[in-house]
Amino acid sequence: MATFSPQRTHGATWRKRWFWAWQAWRLRKLDAHEGTGGVAAFANFAALNHRGYADPLFELHRALAERTPGLMPEDQLRFRERLARELGSRACAALLANGDGSIGGYAWARVATCGEALDLYQRTAALAHLRGEDWQRLTHARRDDESPLLVLNDIGLDTRYRRGFAPLKQLLKPLIDLGLRHGVRRALWWAPTTSPLAALSAAFGARCIYDSETTRFFLLDDIRPLARVFAALPAGGISDLIARVAPKRPPPPPRPSVVNLRIVPRPAESPTQVTEDELAA
Repeated sequence: MATFSPQRTHGATWRKRWFWAWQAWRLRKLDAHEGTGGVAAFANFAALNHRGYADPLFELHRALAERTPGLMPEDQLRFRERLARELGSRACAALLANGDGSIGGYAWARVATCGEALDLYQRTAALAHLRGEDWQRLTHARRDDESPLLVLNDIGLDTRYRRGFAPLKQLLKPLIDLGLRHGVRRALWWAPTTSPLAALSAAFGARCIYDSETTRFFLLDDIRPLARVFAALPAGGISDLIARVAPKRPPPPPRPSVVNLRIVPRPAESPTQVTEDELAA
């Protein structure tokens, strides 16, 4: 059953926001550590399609959706229409592009009001399971605030790129920079409830403004501390900070202490005969 709780885990979220604000202040005098090398950034769908990345992006998106709980594959035509719609004015798509033309990861976002963001989300296939009352509650939660924010529409990483924080940093930094260029402080996005992105969102101090059985919507009230940390620290340093505020992982299941062996008999022979033959040999 869906729950709406803007004040949920308010204390823990506030402490994490304070943690990142403190890190940003501590790093305020450091020069930028690294840029966004290795990432192809596009301001609109036409530029992305002109460089030949629309089809590889669709292939990776479909592959991830087919094996990720809470996501839904889209056909190619609807996916291209969605890209053209979401990469409108004041937008950015970041791709981890390989030399062979394939894509290892993607993320795209735009600057929009909350009403515009929810309108785009309602047309997303992966959110088609949400009911009218779910969208009404989301709209009600942000009804008094229509100032622009950074709207993250989608993000995905090939399994080969899920070691370390570097690929994710490369994808997120151009989007955060987009928001800063347009004077935006807040960011809005959604994630499958059981996904690593949902856990990472909580570690970054984002508030869960709506929680259903399969999907969570997050609002980060200030992107500037993360922008400062992303600019000043390498990916390894950011990973160390995330480990300090991320929830602890559950312990792995106990390994079996006894190995059970099953002897398969040869045709027309009993298990006892097989055992005796092997022992005699």
